[in-house]
Amino acid sequence: MISIQDLEKSLTSCLSRNIQLQADPVRAAPSRAVDLDVYLDRLFSPKQKELIFKKRDGIAFTKTEREYYSRTVRKKLEAIASEEVGQIAKNLIR
Repeated sequence: MISIQDLEKSLTSCLSRNIQLQADPVRAAPSRAVDLDVYLDRLFSPKQKELIFKKRDGIAFTKTEREYYSRTVRKKLEAIASEEVGQIAKNLIR
C-alpha cells in the first residue's frame, strides 16, 4: 500500500528534478519527472494539480481551495494510495 506520505515524497522528488531539468535544458532528457507529470495530467485537472503542489509545498489554501481539496482531491489521493486499487490496476494492465 502506498501511503500519502510516500506519494508526497515521490511527488516532491520528481517535481524538484523536473524543475532542475527545466532550468538546465541540456540535461532535459526523458525522466521519471516527465512521466509523473503525464500521469498526474491523466488523473487530475490542472487546478487539482495546483492544489496538490500547494499542499506539498506548505502553501496556505483559501477557504474555497481547502474545501475543494478535502472534498475532491484528497479522496482521489486516498484511492490512489489504496493497496487494493493498486493491485487491481496492476492486474488489469498486464
